[in-house]
Parts: sequence; structure tokens; C-alpha cells
Amino acid sequence: EELLLLMDKNRFNFTFSKFIKRDWYDATVPDKEKYRKFLENHDRFLLKPILSSQGHGIRLLKTTNIDIESFYNDISKREVILEGVIQQHPVLESINPTSVNTCRLITARCGKNIHILRGDVYVVVGKTLSWTTFITGDVLIPLM
Repeated sequence: EELLLLMDKNRFNFTFSKFIKRDWYDATVPDKEKYRKFLENHDRFLLKPILSSQGHGIRLLKTTNIDIESFYNDISKREVILEGVIQQHPVLESINPTSVNTCRLITARCGKNIHILRGDVYVVVGKTLSWTTFITGDVLIPLM
């Protein structure tokens, strides 16, 4: 059950909505008003398959480059979400401004205690658009 929560972008966003600092639209529950409001607030956004990982199937789109009505009809038939593009910290953005460079912590919970096992910065190298997935040749910088 926990693994499905982490894999399913829709369930993850609903469950952790108070922690997610970006706007998103659930295309599996078509709602033209919410859809139009989302597009009004975003000149660029990500189209993400709900059950995908490591950046597979993600597309960065510009609102000005889509036909709003036909795009709505298309995504309403698919298992996707739309997400606003995050603004990363200026230091991380300076490394590669066209990609999301991330800090990640690996933790373990023992009872009520949380232990940090590892901390890393994932940096995207030489790509014009990518998401940090160490599998694709990005750089991993250990913090500890």
C-alpha cells in the first residue's frame, strides 16, 4: 500500500497536498473550470503520467503552444496530471537552470526516531531538459 502511494502521482499529491508547493490538476477527474484556472496560472507546466518514474513520459509544455480545448479532450482520456513548474533555489538553479537539481535524504524510522542515513545532491549534466535520475548519467554529490 505504501509503495503504491509513492508510485501513484495522483494519490501522492492528494495525500501530501499540504506539503506540495506547486499547483496541479488531476486530469483523471475532468473539470473544465479547474483546467482553465490551472492554465491561466501557468505559462509552462509539466504533463506527467500518473504511474511512471524516473522522468519517463514527462513533458514540459507551454500554454501558448497548445490548443486549449483539444488538449483538454486529449488529457481527459488519459491517466495524467498537470503540474506547475517548480522554482528551485538559485544556487541549485545556477548549476543547470533548465533542469531540476535536487537535494535528497535517505532516512530510516526506528519507532519514533528518524535517522538520516545519507544526503546527496543530484545534478543534471549537459541536458537541456531533464529530471534528476541517477540512472541516466547525472552526477551524485554526497553531502555526508
